[in-house]
Amino acid sequence: MKAYQLGPVVSIAATEAISANKFVAYNGTHTVDLPAVGVALFATDSGDQISVQCSGIATVLSGGVIAAGALVKSDANGAAITATTTVDVKVCGLALDAATASGEYIRVFLGR
Repeated sequence: MKAYQLGPVVSIAATEAISANKFVAYNGTHTVDLPAVGVALFATDSGDQISVQCSGIATVLSGGVIAAGALVKSDANGAAITATTTVDVKVCGLALDAATASGEYIRVFLGR
């Protein structure tokens, strides 16, 4: 297991089923259209409160190939994907590990 550094955690009301280790938006969804508040620490159902890590080094599920050192953002399912530009307002952080395919756990330094 890769080491992580737990930062501040906030509670957000989930408005859909939320998976652990995926990005969560302020409105309680996994969405590509909004910047992420942070990463879900646990899975939860719609209507429940979800604990979301807002900073530090989080473990995130990859949504595709990611190079170590790449800026990442959320895909439509909350998984980390490579951000296409450094001015992308939806950048969630910096990948500390590489992913060779979707479904791999990587460490992400959260921040914009």
